[in-house]
Amino acid sequence: MLVTTKMFLGKEGNLQFITADELFHFNDHSREDDVNEMVAFFDLVKAGYKPIITRKTRKDQGGNTYKFQNFNRNGNSDGVKVVYIGKIFDFIEGLYDSKYAINFTYDELIEEAEQV
Repeated sequence: MLVTTKMFLGKEGNLQFITADELFHFNDHSREDDVNEMVAFFDLVKAGYKPIITRKTRKDQGGNTYKFQNFNRNGNSDGVKVVYIGKIFDFIEGLYDSKYAINFTYDELIEEAEQV
């Protein structure tokens, strides 16, 4: 299923992986490196790279739960830190099963969240 920004935010359909408020809080209050990692995560997913199953969650020094999510990039492994916000891990689980795909970036998700 192709998930749009509206679906991801729960504005359409019944998926909602994150609310606009959760996204804004993460974007405005997280370390710049964590936001940049989330940008890279959405770029990798949009590009269609297959995530490698990662079950282990960790806590960073700030106490945030996260996964280091690896992707198979043409035989090479490339990974990013994905901080737990909303139901982002449910989205990742769907990616493992090839249940979801996206055609938007993190910045486009922020833009949609800003729309009333």
